[in-house]
This record gives sequence, C-alpha cells and structure tokens, in this order.
Amino acid sequence: MATAEALAKSIRIIWYQDGQKQRETLSLEPTRENMAHAEKLARLIQLELDTGRFDRLRHFPDSQSVTFKRFGQYIDEWLVKHEGSVAPSSWSSYTSHIENHIRPYFGKMIPDQITAAVVESWVTDVLKPKLANKTIREIMTRLRKAWEHWAVGQNDNRLMDPTSAITIRLPDQEEIDSFTRSEIDQILQHPTTPEMNNLWTCLIWSGLSMHELNALAIEDVDLKKNMINIRRSCVRGQYRVTKTRRRKRSVQMLAITAQAIASQISLVQTFPLHVIHVLDRDNSTIRQQKVRWLWLHEDHINHYNYDHIKNRWRQHLEACDVRYRAPNNGRHTYASQLLTTGLISAEWLAQQLDHGSTAMIHKHYGKFIPTDEPGHISRLNKHLSF
Repeated sequence: MATAEALAKSIRIIWYQDGQKQRETLSLEPTRENMAHAEKLARLIQLELDTGRFDRLRHFPDSQSVTFKRFGQYIDEWLVKHEGSVAPSSWSSYTSHIENHIRPYFGKMIPDQITAAVVESWVTDVLKPKLANKTIREIMTRLRKAWEHWAVGQNDNRLMDPTSAITIRLPDQEEIDSFTRSEIDQILQHPTTPEMNNLWTCLIWSGLSMHELNALAIEDVDLKKNMINIRRSCVRGQYRVTKTRRRKRSVQMLAITAQAIASQISLVQTFPLHVIHVLDRDNSTIRQQKVRWLWLHEDHINHYNYDHIKNRWRQHLEACDVRYRAPNNGRHTYASQLLTTGLISAEWLAQQLDHGSTAMIHKHYGKFIPTDEPGHISRLNKHLSF
C-alpha cells in the first residue's frame, strides 16, 4: 500500500512496484495540510498501480530514479546536430524559440508523453495568449524537428507527429501600401543632406532589400554598364553571401538611381577601404573582402545599419509630412511603380528583385496604383486604331 511519511523538512511517498520498494520526496513542509495532500497522492498512486496506469514522471517530473532520456536531452542532440546548417541570424531565432517556449514546457517530459492533446493544450493555453500565429507556427516547426529527431531513433512506424493535427491559421496578407508618385516627390524634394537624398532615392528606386542596400560598396557598382552587383547582405551585423546563388545577381539601374549612386560615390570615394569577413553559403567558411562603403556612417567607421536608416527615415517622413511606412516599403514601391507603368513584365521584375517566379511579385510586392496610371486607355485606343 502506498503511504506518505513525514520527514524533518519534507514528505516521502513510499510504494511497492514489481516487488521493489520505491520512494520519492516532496519538497513540502510536513504540515497537517501538506500531509493530507500527500496522503491523497499516495492513494492515487496506489489506484494507478492497481489499474496499471501508474506514470512516475507525471507525479514526480524531477525524479532521478527514471532512466529514460527526457525530451530536453533530445532537444540538445538536435541543436548540436543542426548548428551551422542555417545562417547565424536564423539560428538565433531557432534557439530563442526552443529556450523560451519549447524547453520550459516539454524539456522534462518523456517523449512518449508529448501527445497531440498535450501540444494542443500548450498552444491554446500558453502560446496563443501572448504570441502571434505566425510566431506560433515557427515555434511548432522547431518542436516538430526535435520530436522527429527522437522518433527516427525509435524505428516505430506507428509513432504519429503530435503537431500534425493542429492547424494554426494566419490572417489575410496585409494590402501592399506603396508610396504614390506625389508622396515620392515630397520625400525626394524635401531639403536634406546630399548623402541622405541619395540614400532615399536608392531606397525607393533601386528595388534592393534593406539588407542588400545598407551593405552596398563602391566596388559593387558598375556605372558604365549601369549595373549594381549584389554580392552580400548584412543581417544583425553579420556579413554573408547572398541567401541563394540566384540572389547573387546584377540589377539594372534606373537613371535616377544611377545619378544618386554616382553622386554618392563622389562623396565617399576618398575614404579608406574597410576589411570585412563574409560568411559563405555553407555557414562555416569565412572570406575576407576589402570594400569602400557607399553609405558610410558619419563617424566614418562603418556603414549605416538598418536601425540608423530606419530612425532617419522616420524623421524625414515626418519632416515632409508623408505618412510613415517602414524602409522596406521602398522595395514594394519600386515594384508597384514599375508595374503601374505597363512597360515591363512581371517576369523581368521578378529577376530584378530576385524571385524565382512572378507569384511573389503579385502577392507581396507589386500593386497597381490607379492615381499613377499613365493613360493606358489612350495608348490602347491608338494601338487598336479606335
């Protein structure tokens, strides 16, 4: 019969299982109330033993008597195995999800205990009250990967992914909010320094992402061929080659962009070269490059980072009375303005922006801007002889 025994500063639960005496200690003072709780627990344990449903770890999750590996150990194995498989910025996100959300809830469990019901309860009660669905989806992916690492070693085809039956829906994609031509004119005509005017021009009319734009060097520009050669990006202070081989591309410049870059080169070309270390696509090889930054910070030590640009951009939009949109909106504006002209194909634009298909253009980047439509009907009438 399972019993509760009072010790000096704790309570011990004793029971017999398969003829062997077992014991676990509760970190509770042996008060009358705590002893009553312990005795109820002892009776429950005995009932579970009698009916074959006893689970030691469910009652004593910190038990040192259980020899099974806990899920936290499989998490550690998965981390060791996959570290270096993705970019440092992505790996930082992975480990944050694991250490802040997955390990605290599942780390001490036996993997068999992680059922669909347990995961659903975690999502509903723990994650949803404080996190966006997009973040929850990403966290679920990390949990699935660690669980699969354990499941592969079990050689049991009956094991079912506990996350597979849970659907996390995302809200509808926000409508593209590009700058209109009148807003662009306000932005570029408002007084500022030549350097900032050059930067705002390229932010709107180059089509580069902010990670590509802020790490642009004079050596990446070919004014004779009217090209920008995208060789690297800078994310959270880490230089790395382009995300995919396809992204290592040459972007054709509009005249306004070429003029801004030529102007900027004249401002910074006399400053000394900077030596940087660029992480290669294998996430381990590091190569040295010598560059002259195009968007050199005023301290002349390094280029502007994303936060520098974001803060100055916000101030500039306030000064010229244009509703704020984040700096990355410049890339959306570039796509939308070019599509609105009707003079280019979505396929050409996809190549400029480095997308494998036109789906991303229509879904995330390009939007027809009626107020900037350049008289397509009159062109059609003329072409069709109406």
